[in-house]
Amino acid sequence: MPLAALTAWQAVVDTARVTAGQRVLITAAAGGVGHFAVQFARHLGAHVIAVASAARHPWLKELGADEAIDYTTTRFEDAVADVDIVIDLVGDAHDNTSTRSLKALRPGGLLVAVPQGVSRSWPRPLKWPACGSPRSWSSRTAPR
Repeated sequence: MPLAALTAWQAVVDTARVTAGQRVLITAAAGGVGHFAVQFARHLGAHVIAVASAARHPWLKELGADEAIDYTTTRFEDAVADVDIVIDLVGDAHDNTSTRSLKALRPGGLLVAVPQGVSRSWPRPLKWPACGSPRSWSSRTAPR
């Protein structure tokens, strides 16, 4: 439990620097890290959009999620747009979730994701549209 909470804290507070009024989308929101991320983002005053199965939606709303998207019936990137921050706890290894998350971001929005093969250096902020290595991703450049 402490490691899950610390990971969520690093993603939401240290890396994304979530502030009041921001729209934050959290994938795998009902998971070990995700349910902490929902609570931290809500505590900071963000509008929280949780992605999880429908069975978990009531629980996530109790934790502070303002909206919930059922990933089994709806592609989250088709359901939301202009999100300030995406906390992606799934990554691209499964269903290209990180790449799909970019479609939900507003211009200049921030994606905090688990890039393939670099989980030890996670969380790492990425901006969309992206170009180059993760450290040089910028909101002003086109994707390669």
